[in-house]
Amino acid sequence: MVSEKLLKPGSFTFDPEECRAVFSSSFKRPVLISDKRFLGSFNLGWNNGAYAKELTGRLKSVFPKATIILIIRNQTEMIASAYAQYIKDGGTLSINKYLYSPENFTFQNILKFSFEQLEYHSIVNYLQTLFPGKVRVYMFEELQNDPHGFIKRLASECGLTIGHEGISYKPRNPRYSRLILALARCMNIFTRNGSLNKYYLIHIPGFHSASKRFWKACSRSGIFGKPAESRKILGAKNYDRIRSYYIESNRQLTDFIPAESLKKYNYPL
Repeated sequence: MVSEKLLKPGSFTFDPEECRAVFSSSFKRPVLISDKRFLGSFNLGWNNGAYAKELTGRLKSVFPKATIILIIRNQTEMIASAYAQYIKDGGTLSINKYLYSPENFTFQNILKFSFEQLEYHSIVNYLQTLFPGKVRVYMFEELQNDPHGFIKRLASECGLTIGHEGISYKPRNPRYSRLILALARCMNIFTRNGSLNKYYLIHIPGFHSASKRFWKACSRSGIFGKPAESRKILGAKNYDRIRSYYIESNRQLTDFIPAESLKKYNYPL
């Protein structure tokens, strides 16, 4: 329902009154709505923020009194995971070409990775203008470190009722090892499917789906090594550059998350 009623309608056909009526008739008590697309897409450059503005604006028009829950992640980890997912999805670019796209403004280039969209303070401040005093910010690392405790705290602070017994805390999308990432990237040249930002040598029908299943099985087996570390994926130079880039943005988050907590999980400060 979230996708069909909130995300898919065109900008000039979306009807907030109709959407509100659908949700009101389907749910008789407050519900939690979650979809990563409210802030755009990892590997489409977040559409330079336009997508996020459009969809958060829709949330405001349909649920004007909503509480907004934003879960952030250390930017180095976030970017490394975005690139790893890009490879899983069929990407072929190197990490440097992925991060630093050409400056010429073309259709393809506005759909590439954007550092700007992980300046969390900008996102939080904008959400605050839409939902004053109703924005809550949490860290993904807290969920990783203590999933049960995090969910319990989230439910308590946001007035949610959650059936803990039905939650599985097992990771569903573990990162590939460095070797698998390298091999998968090479094999992705044999399919045009997957990411928009890629090149391919020839297209073999069905190869993309088959290779994803194969590398997933290899990853689960563990024979190709442990999940790749972020510094290894990004490279030392990129890792340090990314940390420097986000220092000021993260410092502006301390109204929502204590500096000590950010430092605990190695956020650039």
